[in-house]
Amino acid sequence: MNGSSFIRNAPSHEARRAGTVASLGTLVEILAMHGDWYKIQRTAGSETEIIEITGWVLKRWVTPIQPIPDRLITPTVTP
Repeated sequence: MNGSSFIRNAPSHEARRAGTVASLGTLVEILAMHGDWYKIQRTAGSETEIIEITGWVLKRWVTPIQPIPDRLITPTVTP
């Protein structure tokens, strides 16, 4: 992450926050792309308890380290 952002339940500013933040420097896996949003997954927790958090963040807060494969991109309809 190149900035801190709330993780949301859907790719929308109006979507409910997932109750967690992806912080600056956090490594995340990009699972999908929809418009200006990435669906990400990150690991959190301690040595005894690890959880995986999945949700949506704006693309501007994520710097991919390799190109996003076409199979992860959801096409958007243009009128």
